[in-house]
Amino acid sequence: MKKIIVVLILTIVIIVAESDISFGEEAGDITLCGIILGKSLKAAGLRECRRSKYSTRDHVYYDQDKNCYEEFEYERGKGYCATSVIPDLSFSMEIFVRLLNECDRQSPVQEIEARFSSKDHEKVLSLMINKLGRPEKTETSVLQNRMGATFEKKRSLWDIRGHSIYLTNITNLIDTGVLRITHSDKVRRDAEKIRKQNKSDRDKF
Repeated sequence: MKKIIVVLILTIVIIVAESDISFGEEAGDITLCGIILGKSLKAAGLRECRRSKYSTRDHVYYDQDKNCYEEFEYERGKGYCATSVIPDLSFSMEIFVRLLNECDRQSPVQEIEARFSSKDHEKVLSLMINKLGRPEKTETSVLQNRMGATFEKKRSLWDIRGHSIYLTNITNLIDTGVLRITHSDKVRRDAEKIRKQNKSDRDKF
C-alpha cells in the first residue's frame, strides 16, 4: 500500500513539473505587449527608449526604438506627466500607460490604453480572445455623424478578477479603435469618485 502511495505522489509531481501550470501571483498577471498591470515598468523589464542626440522639445526619442517606454512632462514641475510604449507589432499601435503616480516610472501601472486603426479591430479582438478567451459581453450600435454617414460601433468587455477590459473599434475619432485595461483598484476608485460626485449633485440640485 505504501509503495502505491509513493508511486502516486511521484506521478503527480512529474505531471506538475512537466505542465505549464504556474503558481502564485505571476499566474494571475494581465499583460499587454510586455506591460504588466499592477507592476512598475521596470519590474516588467521595460527600459526607457533611447534618446536622440538631436532631440527637440517635441521629438526626444529615436523613432526606430521599440518595446520600450517614452516619458513626457507637459508642464515641468507641475505633475503633468505621461508615459507611452510603442510595441513591435505587424500593425501600428500606440500604448498609453497610466501609473499610480504619473511622474514616477517606478510606480505601478493602473491602466493601459492602446490606440490603433479601426481597420485592425478584428485583429486586436482575435489577439485578445487568444489571450483571455471570448468576451463576457459584446455590444453593437450604429452611430451617425452630422453629415448623415453611419458607422457600426462594436464593443467587447471582459471582467478578470475585478480588472476591467474594454475594446472598441470606434472612439470619438471614427478611424481609431481603443483597448483599455483598468486595474481593479482604479475601477473601485473611479466608482467611488462617481458615487461622491452624484451625491454632491443630488444635494445641490
